[in-house]
Amino acid sequence: IISFKADIFFNDSFLGWFTDALRLDFGTNNAGGPILKDILSDLSVSSKYISLSVLCALFFAIILIYFSKIFYIKNTVGPIFLSLGFIHIIYIYEIIENIPIIHPDFLMVFSLAIGSGVFYDFYLLLSKAYENIITKDYSIFAYISGYNPHKFALKELLLSTVSIVVSRLPILFGGMVIIEVFTNGIRDYNGIGLRIWQALKEARPPDYELAFSASVVSVFIFSFIYFYSEYLMQRLDPKAKE
Repeated sequence: IISFKADIFFNDSFLGWFTDALRLDFGTNNAGGPILKDILSDLSVSSKYISLSVLCALFFAIILIYFSKIFYIKNTVGPIFLSLGFIHIIYIYEIIENIPIIHPDFLMVFSLAIGSGVFYDFYLLLSKAYENIITKDYSIFAYISGYNPHKFALKELLLSTVSIVVSRLPILFGGMVIIEVFTNGIRDYNGIGLRIWQALKEARPPDYELAFSASVVSVFIFSFIYFYSEYLMQRLDPKAKE
């Protein structure tokens, strides 16, 4: 027997939406076009800045790992840089936002990469992965034999990097939603987060169908990226073939 609340939840409207969603039919917008097209367009905007933030955080993490061999950088500059958060980034943004040579998009990407904590995670996880891989027997043997150990360990280093990057995509997605909402009306970052926020908070009445459709598509795409990358890494991992 279905409870009263469950009966309300599984009403004809929801079941109709769910049936259409299985056919990738999420309804139409005010102009008569498919909502799915708008969702994918907004998601591409968010994905672009998320990808740039990944590259930014990865670049700074690798640079810091490389220069951590220097005592002053490892014990002074590194900890200061790693301790930066959204609060610090806001103050930095207020100071340099009017400098004409610095593009606002660069500030946004930098804020997302550093302020969300992904740069800090990249640095710690990549450092640990690098140390574990480079001290393995085959890497040490390659070094003793006069070969470049990084060349022998390149495949495993790349697999570890991809695994770390993909595992932090949800954090960047959440940070991107925050930036889209709080810069609304100041900067036009019209991504999927802003679309969901406007459907719930600005639309009268709230457009729950649009918000739920956008959320479902976003979760599906990011979940697909995660599980597919895990599948590829298992296929490429030499240990999985033994």
